[in-house]
Amino acid sequence: MALDFSTNGYENLFRQALANGINLFCGAGFSVEAMDRKGQALPIGAALLKELQEEFPAIKPYKKLPRACTKLLQTDKGSFYTFLETRFAVDTFSDLYKALLDINIKNIYTTNIDDLFFKLYETSDRISYLINKSLRGSEYVPTTESAHRNQVNYFPLHDCVRAPKEYVFGAREKQFISQHTPNAY
Repeated sequence: MALDFSTNGYENLFRQALANGINLFCGAGFSVEAMDRKGQALPIGAALLKELQEEFPAIKPYKKLPRACTKLLQTDKGSFYTFLETRFAVDTFSDLYKALLDINIKNIYTTNIDDLFFKLYETSDRISYLINKSLRGSEYVPTTESAHRNQVNYFPLHDCVRAPKEYVFGAREKQFISQHTPNAY
């Protein structure tokens, strides 16, 4: 089924939403056209699990990524986080992502821990402020109405390599973190 964006369809509603600002919901697969410092595409799902198993042989028996991450969190958190922060730091990305800069985006919600959106906004000539809402407080507080209009709220649901606190890959990690980190949530 295709949406009808013609004059008699939803075209006006769609144009109004674009003018007023939209929310982006980005999940696994969104960053596949981004590369790390070694020029490797960012992994998702099974590919990430395979890389983790190569880096951390103790989790080779694990078949599910969330369980492997929980095990690493409990046994080798420092090395695990170092791996994530290196592997998901974006160095280059496809120019296709730059089309997002032409859209009036109000909020970005992502399950990805990479810093693709930070890199994207850093390369833009447009004055926009990407506000990481995972931090306590904000990195930037707009002081004028025009600055407030250029603010894009960024919600990394599993955290982000730019300002890591505690990555969350499943309910067990959230429970473990809340038990071991006062005021984590």
